[in-house]
Amino acid sequence: MKKKILTALLITTVISVFPLFASQTLKDLLPDISEADEAALLAGELLASDTTIAGSIKYAPLWMPTPSTGDGKSNTGADLSNPQTKETESFTVEAISLVPLPDYLLESSETEKMLHILNTLRAVSTQEGITYISFRRGNTPHPLFTKSYHVAQAGSRSRLEDPVLDELSPKVQDIVFQRDTSFAGNFYEHTYTIYKNNIYLTVDNLTNLAVYGLIPAVPKQTLRIAFGITIIEEGVLCYSQAHITGQKPKITFLGFSVHLPSAFQRRITSLQEWFSDNIS
Repeated sequence: MKKKILTALLITTVISVFPLFASQTLKDLLPDISEADEAALLAGELLASDTTIAGSIKYAPLWMPTPSTGDGKSNTGADLSNPQTKETESFTVEAISLVPLPDYLLESSETEKMLHILNTLRAVSTQEGITYISFRRGNTPHPLFTKSYHVAQAGSRSRLEDPVLDELSPKVQDIVFQRDTSFAGNFYEHTYTIYKNNIYLTVDNLTNLAVYGLIPAVPKQTLRIAFGITIIEEGVLCYSQAHITGQKPKITFLGFSVHLPSAFQRRITSLQEWFSDNIS
């Protein structure tokens, strides 16, 4: 009798624990995705959306936290159905892609795969020279970052080498300096949270972003770029979003205008392509 009870308890425990370790699929994380979008992702296409057009976030995987800024306050309290709130308080652009695992990682353990992905994300120096499609330059490729490297603290320009971890840590924080062709030089805080087969990266601006370093665009700690990386059966699902609060989508200064959703959509698209190129 005791043996039967122990066996039953063991079976119950295995059944209750198994889903935590079961491999997830694209449909598990995006249950509402359309057949056309699912086929596009499986074919290697990058999908993008914008709340100023779509009205709400469209592609966020189920486990992805809600958008929030560096002050720790969630902005999902804003009513996106209210045109005034949507226009003046916040907007989000997003992109999603499915990246195949490189062949040499297929037989690696889940921990080894996660470690490779994390070290790839932290290699910010490899972002120097990546390009984006510049609207102002006739929709042609133009360098996004001319400088990108780790520093010990905000305000420092002393370059540190890209760190490389030998084992996973549940949380990692970095300070990164980047000089780009749109917003000059700025400092960002990168925070990585690792849980099972998920990596959640947030990038918060520690300095004010100004177009060409002159035209005020995004005050410090009002931009959050978030990346959600998940290993699934079909490959590596990479989701990114840029969320800006307290700013209208379009800013005008002395006759010069900038459409921020478009600018940041091109930005996260370039970062998605950078990740896809470097993970392999």
